[in-house]
Amino acid sequence: MRNLLKADFFSLFKSKLTYVVLGICAGVPLLTLLLYFGLNEAAKNLSEGELFESLFKARDLMFSTFSLSSNVGLVIPIFTGILVMADIRNGTVRNKIIIGKSRTKIYFSQLIVSVSFCVAMSLVSFLVMTSGSLIFFKYGYTFNASEAWNFSKALIIGVLSFIYVATLATFIALSTKSMPLTIVFTLLVVVGLSLVCSLAFLVPEDSNYIYIFYLLPTFGASSISSSTLSLLTGSNDLLSNKVFFFCLGSLLGFSTFNTALGIFIFNKADLK
Repeated sequence: MRNLLKADFFSLFKSKLTYVVLGICAGVPLLTLLLYFGLNEAAKNLSEGELFESLFKARDLMFSTFSLSSNVGLVIPIFTGILVMADIRNGTVRNKIIIGKSRTKIYFSQLIVSVSFCVAMSLVSFLVMTSGSLIFFKYGYTFNASEAWNFSKALIIGVLSFIYVATLATFIALSTKSMPLTIVFTLLVVVGLSLVCSLAFLVPEDSNYIYIFYLLPTFGASSISSSTLSLLTGSNDLLSNKVFFFCLGSLLGFSTFNTALGIFIFNKADLK
C-alpha cells in the first residue's frame, strides 16, 4: 500500500496539470473578490456621502467557496475525475493489477490521492478567499466562542463536502473507465442534488419533510455557501447543531457508500 501511495502521489506532483488546477483554484476566488470589491465601491459612490454599509461580509464570502454548484465547486469535480482517469488511460492501473497488486489497495490508493487533491483544491480556494475578504471587507459578525464553533462547523462541512465529491468521482471513474462519463455524471449528481437542496428554503421549519433535505450530502455545502442563511438557525448561524450533525452523518455515510460500492465494482471489473 505504501508503495502504491508513493507512486500515485509522485504521479500527482509530477503532473503540470496539478499546479495549473491549483492556480485556477487560487485565481477564481481572487477574481471574484476583485469583482465584489468593485461592486462595493460603486455602491458606495452611489450612496452620495450617506452612511454606507458594505454589500458583502467577509465571513459570507469565505464560505461561498464551498458552493458545489458554482465557481471552484464546478472546477473540483472536473479535475478530480481527470486525475483518476489519467492512471486508467495510460495503463498504470492495469499494470499494477498484472504484477499482482491488490485491487482493493489500488482503489484505496487512488481514493486517498483523489481526496488529498480535492482537499488541497478546496483549501487553496478557501484560504485565498479568506485572506482577500478580510482585507477588503469587514468580518461582519462578533467573533466569540459561539462564532468560533459556528466557523468550525462550517469549515468541517465544507471540506467534507469536497471529500464526498472525491469519493463520488473516484467511484464513477474506476467503474466506468470513461473520462467524459466521469465528469458528466459527477457534475450531474453534485449540481442536481444542490438544486434539490435549494428547495429546502421553501419548506416550513416545522415540516417533517425538511429532514429529507438534511440527509442529502450536498445540503450542508448549499447552506453554508448561501448568503441568506436564516433557515432554521437565525441570521448569525451557518448551521444549527441539529443540522450540522445530520449533514455530518449524511456526508460520512454517502462517502462510505461510494467507497464500498466502488471497491465492489472495481474488484469485479475486467481491466486486463
